[in-house]
Amino acid sequence: MAQDLQANTEVIVRIGSFVDVGDAFTPETGITLGAADEAELLKHNGVATVDISGNTWAPIANCDGWYNLTLTVTDTNTEGNLTVVVQDGSVCLPVHVRFNVLSQAAWASKYGAKDTGYMDVNVKMISEDTTAADNCEADYDGTGYAGGTIVKQGDVTKLGGVAQSATDLKDFADAGYDPATNKVEGVKLADTATAVTNDVGITQAGADKVWGTAARALTDKAGFSLSIAGIQAIWDKATSGLTTAGSIGKLIVDNINATISSRSSHTAANVWSVATRALTDKADFALSTAGIQAIWDKATSGLTTAGSIGKLLVDNINATISSRSSHAASAIWSVATRALTDKAGFTISGAKTTLDALNDITAASVWAVGTRTLTSFGTLTQDMWDKLTSALTTAGSIGKLLVDNIDAAITSRSSHGDPTAAIKGSPGKTNQEVYDHERGTDGAYTGTPPTVGQIADQIWDELQTGHVTAGSFGKYLDTEVSGVVGGGTPATIADAVWDELKAGHAVSGSFGVLLALEATLTAMKGSGFVTTEDSLRVIRQYIDQLESGEKPPSKANFTV
Repeated sequence: MAQDLQANTEVIVRIGSFVDVGDAFTPETGITLGAADEAELLKHNGVATVDISGNTWAPIANCDGWYNLTLTVTDTNTEGNLTVVVQDGSVCLPVHVRFNVLSQAAWASKYGAKDTGYMDVNVKMISEDTTAADNCEADYDGTGYAGGTIVKQGDVTKLGGVAQSATDLKDFADAGYDPATNKVEGVKLADTATAVTNDVGITQAGADKVWGTAARALTDKAGFSLSIAGIQAIWDKATSGLTTAGSIGKLIVDNINATISSRSSHTAANVWSVATRALTDKADFALSTAGIQAIWDKATSGLTTAGSIGKLLVDNINATISSRSSHAASAIWSVATRALTDKAGFTISGAKTTLDALNDITAASVWAVGTRTLTSFGTLTQDMWDKLTSALTTAGSIGKLLVDNIDAAITSRSSHGDPTAAIKGSPGKTNQEVYDHERGTDGAYTGTPPTVGQIADQIWDELQTGHVTAGSFGKYLDTEVSGVVGGGTPATIADAVWDELKAGHAVSGSFGVLLALEATLTAMKGSGFVTTEDSLRVIRQYIDQLESGEKPPSKANFTV
């Protein structure tokens, strides 16, 4: 529900809650209007947005994600809906808070302190008629409720609860006064102008003349004034009731909104036109005791504004002054002679028993000694071996070299060195030769490695029964060979091979094509050529003659 605000009034409102844009629940405690993507006011009825990035803004203590925002008199000068919008897409989810700006009179009527508990009501219209409301106010204006000058019509049926009395009164009024029939005790019996004049001090003609005069002015106002009660009633009139637009009362309420003493009697132009602006009298010019105490009591947690003197003090006064030296480093080292003023109990072993005696040794003298031996390493050795590898990151250092290259156990690598280098204990043999020998003999070096022929013989001499593992090449050969011609003998297998038709073996490069070519050349040889080589040479010559346009000899028996 929207919070009600009083129009034209500065007020502090609560804005929140601000949560992290990533997880949508962690409170954001560092939101600032100046750094936000948008910090705006949306006023009633489409008025242009108002930038509030410069408004006073502060986090609420013990309520993370909530902030106090100060709305100025200008911010609340439009009655109706008012929305505060703060958005920062990279930090928090959008936040908007709605308010309802009430007129000052409505605010006072609703929220002003009341002993009776009733709201003030100012009726502007009756049956949608402002004149009726004005007439009613004139008739009952709080001065005794006498009815004023407005005539009320009524139908009286009883007087004192008796209907006959009302009838008699009506007859008396209708017929006029008649002493014979409508005698009333105490009423003058003579109905004459003289009697009327005596009663009211003026004749009827005189009264008619008075009221018939258009201009009626009092010729003597001496002693003519409001009563004390009337004057008091004017000053006691509640400001909440002075709401009539254009009235002097409304004008006073709207504009006397601050004490006159709180405002300068000079214009801004007058003040700033003075070139030199200085206090001519600073006597007794000081903060109050409470003000001074408030400054020193300010919590450091609240001094967070970047660039402020408060933030500077919080950031830099981070230790007690007594914990720091009172001398500057330059002052200490500028002293040429630095000696202990009190050497009581301070002794040095050896020939040189004083600091002055020891002080004659220079760095050059120390490094000039040829042999420099440490008598004790202390924990240096252990510290070196305990150094974490994660800290050895300096490029070019021996530590970084060790970390980068000792990246596996030595036992996980080969025990052989450079294949081309001569091996110790085997003159004339290289690592590669030894490795080849070992590889060929299952790791045992026996001198001369087996030849290709020996290896082939060993393979073909292997017993068939030793190679029955499914998937091995031995098992494959055994299965394929055994399956030819129903597992026939070598003789039948050979016959089957030689009985294959030449037409079934025409794949280029195959042994079948080679045999067919050889048979053709042999047949040509039988036709007059001495050797197969001769046949090929002559064929080549004939082809060359054909390509050159010559006619080959008839012996070639070529058809072109």
